[in-house]
Amino acid sequence: MRRYRVLILLCTLVRVSPLHAQLAVSDPVARREALMKLSFLVGDWSGDARMSRGPGGMENFRQTEHVRLAVGGQALVINGVGRMLVGDVPGDTAFQALGVLDWRPDRGYQLRSMTHEGREGTFPVTLLPEAQGIVWGFEVPGGRVRYTVRLTPEGDWHERGEFSRDGTQWMPTLEMRLKKLATHGQ
Repeated sequence: MRRYRVLILLCTLVRVSPLHAQLAVSDPVARREALMKLSFLVGDWSGDARMSRGPGGMENFRQTEHVRLAVGGQALVINGVGRMLVGDVPGDTAFQALGVLDWRPDRGYQLRSMTHEGREGTFPVTLLPEAQGIVWGFEVPGGRVRYTVRLTPEGDWHERGEFSRDGTQWMPTLEMRLKKLATHGQ
């Protein structure tokens, strides 16, 4: 009986110890403080946007963003949905994304996102010096894409997407201006 208990204990330790080794631990207070710098994004937002769809030009859509702090203020969860506009009426979904933005002292801010089209990635995020905006981007075939979100003096969410082949000349791909509808607590 004793051998059986020792065997169970050993099997349990072998199965659980790799899980503990894979978990990163960082100071939750420092993480919350870093995320509070992005609290201006928390809330429900809605407004109109224009997105480039290639040679066909720009398409208009209605964008909503639901942003909340999660896991005790250590992460920002962003759920965005864009619906094609038929006149002034939102129709079919043109874009849907879910992102989780967090901070760790060893790497700074990071955004993990996925879209309804199956695209996903993890991207470094830079907090703008005035602390009322962020920038992130990534490489794509033939160039680079970047997004800049700023809070305007009027309190609107202004987002601009751009593409560059050489990293110096940027072409607009997205223009979005959203108004805050409601603010959520932590």
